[in-house]
Amino acid sequence: AGATTLGIRIEDCAYPAYERIVPDPMRAKHVMRLPEAKRKELVAGLQSLVVNPRHHGVLVVLNGAIQMKAFAADGSVSEAKVDVPLEVGAEIEVALNRNYLVDALDAGADAMYLTSDAAPVLLRGASIDAVIGPLEKEKVAPAASASAAAAA
Repeated sequence: AGATTLGIRIEDCAYPAYERIVPDPMRAKHVMRLPEAKRKELVAGLQSLVVNPRHHGVLVVLNGAIQMKAFAADGSVSEAKVDVPLEVGAEIEVALNRNYLVDALDAGADAMYLTSDAAPVLLRGASIDAVIGPLEKEKVAPAASASAAAAA
């Protein structure tokens, strides 16, 4: 078989403004630092959760700890908790893809920066910057959303 040559010409074009998507850690309203032992404990807790295979979503509540809750397709609920205080900010709840979160933590992310529950989460470490977009809470935790709406 002969050699194949592929040529690519990059046209002058406008690329998306990624700066609008990547959260600025200086504007984060919620910051949590994860020492290595706590990061490993968090990964183990996340991996213990039984998630819905459609979205792999978990509800993550950051307050005086990281509380995680997953709702499986059969309606069962699994929970895990790791004691890590927030460095900056008050309680916040965000729905995230468990697999993406584990991947970022396994790669060395040791800090989480959040601006709101509807904005992407920035995870940073010495060798990684990862951005995880939030999931819709109603899809991740339908029972929790329905009971919250009924209480209102």
